[in-house]
Amino acid sequence: MVQLNDIIAERRRKRDALKSLGVNPYPAGIKRSHEIKKAIADFDALSKKKTKIRLAGRVLLLRPYGAITFMKIADGSDEIQLLVRRASLDKNQTKFMSYVDLGDFVAVRGILALSKSGEKTLEVENIEIITKALRSLPDKWHGLTDVEERFRRRYLDLLMSQGNKNRFILRAKISNIIREQFIKDGFLEVETPTLQSVPAGAAARPFKTHLAALDIPLYLRIAPELYLKELLVGGFDKVFEMGRMFRNEGMDATHNPEFTALEGYWAYQDAQGLMDYLEKFIIKVLDKSGVGRKMIFRDHKIEWNLSIPKKSFNEIVKTYAKIDLAKSNIEEIADVLIKSGHDIPKIKTESEFCEAVFKKMCLPHLIQPIFVTEHPLALSPLAKKKAGSDVADRFQLVVGGFELINGYSELNDPDEQRERFEKSEADIGKGAQEAQLGDEDFVEALEYGMPPAAGFGIGMDRLVMLLTDSANIREVILFPTMRPKKNGE
Repeated sequence: MVQLNDIIAERRRKRDALKSLGVNPYPAGIKRSHEIKKAIADFDALSKKKTKIRLAGRVLLLRPYGAITFMKIADGSDEIQLLVRRASLDKNQTKFMSYVDLGDFVAVRGILALSKSGEKTLEVENIEIITKALRSLPDKWHGLTDVEERFRRRYLDLLMSQGNKNRFILRAKISNIIREQFIKDGFLEVETPTLQSVPAGAAARPFKTHLAALDIPLYLRIAPELYLKELLVGGFDKVFEMGRMFRNEGMDATHNPEFTALEGYWAYQDAQGLMDYLEKFIIKVLDKSGVGRKMIFRDHKIEWNLSIPKKSFNEIVKTYAKIDLAKSNIEEIADVLIKSGHDIPKIKTESEFCEAVFKKMCLPHLIQPIFVTEHPLALSPLAKKKAGSDVADRFQLVVGGFELINGYSELNDPDEQRERFEKSEADIGKGAQEAQLGDEDFVEALEYGMPPAAGFGIGMDRLVMLLTDSANIREVILFPTMRPKKNGE
């Protein structure tokens, strides 16, 4: 079996041979007359006129048959077959052919024609190596079978799997559709700090760093929420931001430490009005993206309708966990978790136990789209209390067994917000590393007055997971967080 080092050495030899002939195997730029996709689209006209065109791309197939060689090259738009006849090349060109390997980039000039089998083909009269690859590509038919290697060397994964490449093309399309729709609906896209002095806006453990210039600690943002709501104080009525968030927490099929979220805030709106808006918004995204309203996710058939059912947090817990949170204490919730075979939270707080029973015993059952409403206040320190109750005016859109959108009527009473922050920070004193931190600057902003408003957050990675039937979040993030390989692995 040929060893990798031998392959690399042989390719280096070919590269050096090209240099000795005065050929630069890495030229600065190459002019093309067409992208491959455009050349194929205009095939009839170009072939009829015998127009000479110039293409460039990576060599994906290389099959010599005596005096002719069949090749296939691909650029970012498409791929095309090449037919290289030795008789059509000059002496130097013929010699160059012996230096071409799979994975190299070449520039070719020739005339389009149909092959004997009817395939659109470029008959080559000139060929240049424009990038000499020193490593061989994985087997075309098997690609990268090691899942971890697919994530570590995403560039090879994209090269060898058109399906995986298409997933990221669709992701970009979905992001653009969402952005354009929000702007069309009157939202202003803004940018807020990624480095923050107080990691607030969500209950999560942050990444900490240090700013040398000011000698102060800073944190990578866990959410942009408080800054966006300060913009409501400043007079903007509808704002949104799409960007990276960072949370120093566990990793699993739906969590990556670095992820993309979209948050939006709407003055003079409430949670109910926001749910009505998002129902229609999601249908528009599904239709415009071409995904459609019916899909398969993790072997489940999921169907979206204009009217999404609603059910309270406590009703769902009563249905699946057989416990009434409104009448239960931490010990009783712990007993339910233990009897069901689940671990209990190490931190003995109401928020930790309510969240544990919901995530472990209820979420897996919620496959069809549903709005979970009226959450415990302990889980919603930034949400307004629902009138005449002791629950938050909040909702989560759950589908496929995970939370996709979180939203609520925003708390704008500065004194109550300060009290909520204090209560949440008390949980930190009990050891809760993912409790909501208080932000006095934000409370001060509220004291100037923030209009009644509703806000929401969309997990963009999870949305793409759902729409592409991807079982793991790392399948939809181009470069997911990975443990570094050790020497020798």
